[in-house]
Amino acid sequence: ASGAPGSEETVVLPSTGQTARVRMVRAYAAASGRDCREILVRTDGSTQTRLICRAGNGWREARPLIQDASARP
Repeated sequence: ASGAPGSEETVVLPSTGQTARVRMVRAYAAASGRDCREILVRTDGSTQTRLICRAGNGWREARPLIQDASARP
């Protein structure tokens, strides 16, 4: 939560128990006022972009408003 963009850490994913490399892409305040982070999660050859936002004393995964900003209609 307090890392700077580009910082990486190894974590255990609570949903699967799998070890993953997590890289913080950017931090921002959402329109809701919540503190959010865009992160890259790397596990066994796959990489996923996820969005997490502060919820009470912890963090919860949030649904991004834009799935693929680089995609064109």
